[in-house]
Amino acid sequence: MTILVCLHNFKIQRSKFKDIIIEKILLLFASVSVIVITLIFLFLVKEGTPVLWEIPISNFWGKIWQAQSTEPKYGVLPLLSGSLLVTGGGNLNCCSDKHFICCLFI
Repeated sequence: MTILVCLHNFKIQRSKFKDIIIEKILLLFASVSVIVITLIFLFLVKEGTPVLWEIPISNFWGKIWQAQSTEPKYGVLPLLSGSLLVTGGGNLNCCSDKHFICCLFI
């Protein structure tokens, strides 16, 4: 009887040990993800801030995007409309087949 109790306790301890290991691995992955996303954000802020000082706000909301011209124009409206078109096309493609449930999450 005591052997069975010891085996049962060993299985429970082993199960708890596995749970702790998996929990620590998930915590590690989550921490790395947060650190990487924070570093990406800081890089974008560092690289994008000087551009905001060079471009007047009136040009920022323009309808023309000509970044390679001699006098560059950085209108954000073409960028936003392109993003909306791509997102809408992806949603239509997703909703057209049997993958309708993914449209609820997009």
